[in-house]
Amino acid sequence: MSAAALLLILFLFCVVPFAVLYLIVEDETADPTTMTRSEAEKLAREQSGRPSAHEDRTAEQNADDAEQWGTADDWGSETNDRQ
Repeated sequence: MSAAALLLILFLFCVVPFAVLYLIVEDETADPTTMTRSEAEKLAREQSGRPSAHEDRTAEQNADDAEQWGTADDWGSETNDRQ
């Protein structure tokens, strides 16, 4: 009798938690949300609270970039360099 009780306890502590975890994950992934890439990106931006790379740039920030890196005229372009 004690061997059977030991096996039952061993079964309860070793197998049952994994079965419960499997059922929880299975339930969570049973009906996944499907969306397009643009919808997913929009949702991710909304949930993160961070602006995208093109949003919230002020004229001052753009001017700082121009001072630091120069303008296209300062750098030239490939078509101008080859002529």
